[in-house]
Amino acid sequence: MVKNAGKGFSRRQAGVVVGLVFLFLLVGQAGYSPSAAFAQGSYVGYTCLRATHRQSSAEITVDEPACTQTGVDGWFEISGSSVREKIWACVKGPGDEVNVYPIEVKEGKFAQKIWLRYGSGSYGVWVDGNPRRYSGEIYFTVVNSAGRDIAFEAPSGYINCDDPEIIALAQSITASACLRATHKQAGTADKGAPGEREKALAIHDWVAKNISYDYTLYKTGDQTIVNTSKDVLKAKTGLCRDYAFLTAALGRAAGIKTRVVYGQAKSSTCTTGTADRNDDWINHAWNEMCLDGKWVAVDTSWDAGYIKNGRYVKSPAPARKFFAFATGQGTTHVAGTVSRD
Repeated sequence: MVKNAGKGFSRRQAGVVVGLVFLFLLVGQAGYSPSAAFAQGSYVGYTCLRATHRQSSAEITVDEPACTQTGVDGWFEISGSSVREKIWACVKGPGDEVNVYPIEVKEGKFAQKIWLRYGSGSYGVWVDGNPRRYSGEIYFTVVNSAGRDIAFEAPSGYINCDDPEIIALAQSITASACLRATHKQAGTADKGAPGEREKALAIHDWVAKNISYDYTLYKTGDQTIVNTSKDVLKAKTGLCRDYAFLTAALGRAAGIKTRVVYGQAKSSTCTTGTADRNDDWINHAWNEMCLDGKWVAVDTSWDAGYIKNGRYVKSPAPARKFFAFATGQGTTHVAGTVSRD
């Protein structure tokens, strides 16, 4: 995370100006596999001005928490009213971690559960109607007493692993894995439930099979819009970041620690046809899942299909080439940033 010291604000007026860079890798130039189609990108800077405690602005009023320095245990609910259809909360953790929550406003009211995922300590919260810049008009702090870091287990603003539909889907997917494991183990002494690896593979296969890469959006659309995992599940299409968010949501809902990785990928690896060949490295997003105590790379978008002659081709059955594959120098994927989302 990058901090930028601001100038021109007195302590009395605004306190210390803290520049927070929330690492959302945005899309840019094309790649040659479905997920290569995540983007050549730039990072978006989320600027937050740390002002004195305030609960309202011209467009937004926060009713709860009612005061700053509220003590909580692991999470809190923010609620209030707004004239806008959507607002955003930017949460800064005790170790300078940053997470952004999109919050829907319905009939002028909003309520959102926010998990404090980075352990105990003081969290700063900005609320604004601008998802890129937080004016500091609404700012408060909450103090988390829960000591454990649950960053890759609990919901974030864009990884909605607590959504009922995502929970039900994760249970259904892993139940199918349990049934297959039972059939496989029939007649043996070991009739236990499948382990994390079997569940992770079932989630990988479901996402790769049921989500299509939106190559049209990649080529012509507004790729700066960040979708939640709920959005991706509803649309059944997306870019590589969208695959990664949904895979993370299903993994966490199934009890598997799952994180999103941003980095570089060799675009020609999944190319079919010379018209699509390009040996450049491109910005990309994938996952890592903690299986039996070890972080394992999982790329559902590259196993979902490929680009051929300028068209997306959906694989008839999910490939597994990019499940538990090697990353780093000399491979197709080189990690840059592990997202704290």
